[in-house]
Amino acid sequence: MVVFNPPGVSTLGNETLVWVPAIAVLTAVTVAELTATNSLNISFAVRGFGPGGDQGTSTDIRLGTRVAYENPGRFNPTIDDITYVWDPQAATAAPVNKHKELLIEGAIGYLLDFRGLNPETWTATAAQKYKAYPVQLGAQRDVGIDPTSEGGKFEIVQKPYILAPGPTNGAVAS
Repeated sequence: MVVFNPPGVSTLGNETLVWVPAIAVLTAVTVAELTATNSLNISFAVRGFGPGGDQGTSTDIRLGTRVAYENPGRFNPTIDDITYVWDPQAATAAPVNKHKELLIEGAIGYLLDFRGLNPETWTATAAQKYKAYPVQLGAQRDVGIDPTSEGGKFEIVQKPYILAPGPTNGAVAS
């Protein structure tokens, strides 16, 4: 038997999350769509990105057996609330709060998760792989201030609601 020992890719600083309001072909976002005015790399504003979900199960009981089998049920994709930093005193349309002004309640768009790509050096390039999550954003809610925390930041928390089956695997088109 051959021993298979892949080195893996470090997760530290290697995930790029991009908000894109419109995509023509979900499996092949274009560089133009990724660099459009209202598209934004939000990797440095958000605290983390938690896609997940759960799958239901139904029991399959048969007359001739003492064992109950299982069948897979519906998959329910979810995304944890996203938390991001912001400047409560910045002027309207200030670059420091562009993400807060784009990610408004009711906004419909796509969160594209580029795993294995460093957001510090990321530029949209053909063939990059991503997972697309079609979402509608919930209300922006202020995060309470913890007086025992030193050096905290003002934060907003917001729920992204998944609108369609997902995630969808894709690759950037040229």
